[in-house]
Amino acid sequence: MHPNIATLLQRKYGRWFRMSADRASLLERLKSALESNRLAHAYLLVASSESSLDVAHSIASLILCETQSACGECRACRLCSTRSHPDVLVVGPTGRSAALTVSQIREVIDFVGKKPYLGTAKIVILVEADRMTREAANAFLKTLEEPAGNSTLLLLTERPQALPETVISRSQVLRWDQGRGKPAARPDARLQELLVSAARSQDSLLIACAAEELLQAARL
Repeated sequence: MHPNIATLLQRKYGRWFRMSADRASLLERLKSALESNRLAHAYLLVASSESSLDVAHSIASLILCETQSACGECRACRLCSTRSHPDVLVVGPTGRSAALTVSQIREVIDFVGKKPYLGTAKIVILVEADRMTREAANAFLKTLEEPAGNSTLLLLTERPQALPETVISRSQVLRWDQGRGKPAARPDARLQELLVSAARSQDSLLIACAAEELLQAARL
């Protein structure tokens, strides 16, 4: 891909440009759910901690965007891109051996119970949710089932089996990066596939994915 085109795509689509196709597909499904008012109140994101945190912030940008499209240009998107949006709370263990405590869950409950500083929604990102103590999980159940106000809870974990069933049953499970290690499609064939789909739906996410895959192929 010509570097000038890559630069333009990077500027226009921001973080979407760096997303792999499977993540973009996941985010597109959430975008459709948001547009049709079918967004769940709690999601369990199952992937590596670094991967899931990055996607969680992208979900926050999608939900909080002034146009509900993760435009990358509005005030909400700019704040999300720097991870400084006041309506996004990130909570996680403070050390490798630490657990998510009742006091941290109370912080979450207090956060969602207040009105948003900007816009109309709030996002909680719970890092390594599987490290909640039993007491913390029990304290979290009511909020997990019925968050106050217009709040979305994003629970991140690499070990869903370590979470209480009561937490899992109250969340919609999202998985991605399932195709790691599989041979990638030829770049030109993949580009054609994505651009045909993009042309049908005018989907900027798919265009961004196609651009990313071509750039990756060019580096090989």
